[in-house]
Amino acid sequence: IREYINVKTWFREEDKSNALTFLVTGPIDPPLIQLAACLYEVDMYDKWFPFLKTARQLEEPSRFHKKVHIVIKAPLILWNREIYADCYGVNRMEQGELLICLRQLDEKEAFKIDIRKRNKREGKRSRYENEDDNPEISEANLESQRRKRRVVTADVMWGGFRIQKLPNGKTSMSMLANVDPKLEVVSPALLNWIAGRLFHFMLVFLNKAASFPPEHDYQRRIETNQKVYGYIQEQIEAADKFIRSADAKGQFAPQFVPTQAADVKNRLRSHSTIPNRKNSGIRGAADVTGNGKMRAYTAGSARSPRMRVRTRSTTRLHSTTFVLPKPDRDSVRTLIVMIVCIGVLMFSWAIAPRS
Repeated sequence: IREYINVKTWFREEDKSNALTFLVTGPIDPPLIQLAACLYEVDMYDKWFPFLKTARQLEEPSRFHKKVHIVIKAPLILWNREIYADCYGVNRMEQGELLICLRQLDEKEAFKIDIRKRNKREGKRSRYENEDDNPEISEANLESQRRKRRVVTADVMWGGFRIQKLPNGKTSMSMLANVDPKLEVVSPALLNWIAGRLFHFMLVFLNKAASFPPEHDYQRRIETNQKVYGYIQEQIEAADKFIRSADAKGQFAPQFVPTQAADVKNRLRSHSTIPNRKNSGIRGAADVTGNGKMRAYTAGSARSPRMRVRTRSTTRLHSTTFVLPKPDRDSVRTLIVMIVCIGVLMFSWAIAPRS
């Protein structure tokens, strides 16, 4: 568990996997409409996303559904990491919160999108009745493209954001994700150590980026796209109304605490497939009790869920999960190299000019 400027980070190594699960929570000071702009405008992620090289929108199936491709800078001795993600929002603002869900997008599907866009731009038709027959999306060509661009495709199996309005006018954000950065050469102890000191920067930089002045590019995007941001503003007002009503009745759930990590995970994973957005999982979050039974809570319930931290539990993120083994000599050497490279990368990122 790490804490930095009111931002807390929990992380753990998953069994039988090289993936890490991390949870970052903290307050968001700027107005929610400005935070929404930072998350919605994919081409401006370089304003806040740490160590970002490129971010582009592949496709926008609907107003609040985007497929994106992100490339993250790696230290000098490593290739960059790229992520293909399918992201969509789940509107719960009438209950005072918003979910932004993320699931991994298949790399072949991303290439199909690029090929279709290219053919449309050039006025051509595909020569293949079945897109899978196109040699451009063969595994051999995909591997060749990765080597040419010197990137490794990282896996983000699931994840998302939970943005919650609070009675004091503040906003709380939680970020949860299961990530395999494909760093098999780095020991788990060292990877956990690095993760605990880097993941919180996402929320810190996002908080800073959302505090933009009225003449900023983000503000111009808000003013010129009222179809999106006008709707978001209406939902924020609905959330404020819910908060005032629930607070007056004493039914407002307490602010997010570390032991409610399973609650966030269940809420996000209940929306892992788009066809299920309207199922009952949207209205309730499941809590796994000590005897393995499921207990449901609704957002407006007067008795909010309280999850006790059990030292033997494997379903929660808690401090006993993060007892790290003592690094061996190779890990120490790798640690020194990684610290130097990350330090150089962070310094170069910090001094880079920004508009």
